[in-house]
Amino acid sequence: MQSAEVCDPVGGGCRFASDLLEARAGHAMVLLNDGLVVVIGGRGSDGKALASTELFDPASLTFASGPSLVQANASPQAVLLPGGSILVAGNGTVQVLDTDTNSFAMLSDRTDLPEVPVLLSDGKALLTGGIDHERLRALPTPPPNSGSDRSVPATDAAMILDLATGVLTLVGPMQDARMLHEALLLTDGRVLIAGGVPDSHFDGGTLASAEIFDPETNTFSMTGPMTRGRVWFTLTLLLDGDALAVGGSDSPGATAEVYHP
Repeated sequence: MQSAEVCDPVGGGCRFASDLLEARAGHAMVLLNDGLVVVIGGRGSDGKALASTELFDPASLTFASGPSLVQANASPQAVLLPGGSILVAGNGTVQVLDTDTNSFAMLSDRTDLPEVPVLLSDGKALLTGGIDHERLRALPTPPPNSGSDRSVPATDAAMILDLATGVLTLVGPMQDARMLHEALLLTDGRVLIAGGVPDSHFDGGTLASAEIFDPETNTFSMTGPMTRGRVWFTLTLLLDGDALAVGGSDSPGATAEVYHP
């Protein structure tokens, strides 16, 4: 879709903003330090991955073109870095926006890269799970117009990325292979990883399981599961240190639950 809305969480109600410059789905959005919102990648109306980004100005309710990704990303995951740059992961790449040049640079490009990033307390990034790109690329290419749709398992891989050097360190693995999950830095420096699906066709259903990454030992351990499986949901840190899981597709609907560390 190309439409956009702005909602007021205090006064309530929503109103239409101007349309996006491009229709897109599966994109990422990041709130910048200056109050602008950057919209990143996704799939266009033709179903192909987009490299374009857009900047939304809440004052004028309009969108303007932003810097393009080095490589298009159909389902990007993005986090804001302390200096104002943006890290974009997914599709076997990690790209970073250079605020000085206002352009994206490829930080890492390898087939075994996990896809969901979260910024750790020490300024490094933890990357977890995602589709198993090595398995995907090993599959034979289906004939044109065959209608073949290949299901690929998720990976349990996890890596720590040193943003200063670009060095990747293998950690983990996770307790569960998962993709389309959520990861959240807790107040004690640990990371909560929850939900997602075990394969690209959702054949294994949605995952309710959750686990904790401990940066002191670089290991994962299971924690209490969610009350139901969730995918495409939000995981938000509350002021008291709890984590709020909201919504998602499939069974969750308009439900929410709180995780107590």
